[in-house]
Amino acid sequence: MNLTLAARNARMNFSALREILKLTEREGVLSLAGGVPSAEGFPVEALRGASAKVLRDTPQEALQYAAMEGHGPLREWMAAHLGAQSRKVDAGQALITNGSQRGLELVAKLLIDAGSTVAFETPTDLRADMWIGGDSVTCMAGRLSL
Repeated sequence: MNLTLAARNARMNFSALREILKLTEREGVLSLAGGVPSAEGFPVEALRGASAKVLRDTPQEALQYAAMEGHGPLREWMAAHLGAQSRKVDAGQALITNGSQRGLELVAKLLIDAGSTVAFETPTDLRADMWIGGDSVTCMAGRLSL
């Protein structure tokens, strides 16, 4: 059986992020890379308790796909929390993402037109060039290099 792959596979690039993450799995490596926090700092017991409560109280909702905007009760809580800080926010304006990468990608899509040139301080996030949809220029400590 011959399998023909999509043409876009020819454009797949080397992933520096993937290679860095492989290195962090080596025994004795303490990574200071952004996005790779120390596992010792994870709030395991707090997450265990929160997970148990959610699975006890609302198991079907917890395990089902949710709205793209995020879990409704969490959005409502966020709006109320911000309201208590004198910030008027409606739950319909709140957006919950599954991490900083998705949040940064959405902001880039909202603010940067395809084909725009964007200057990044270096070093920057390894995936930043994927979000912008245009050309990127790096600069270091206030000095622009084209």
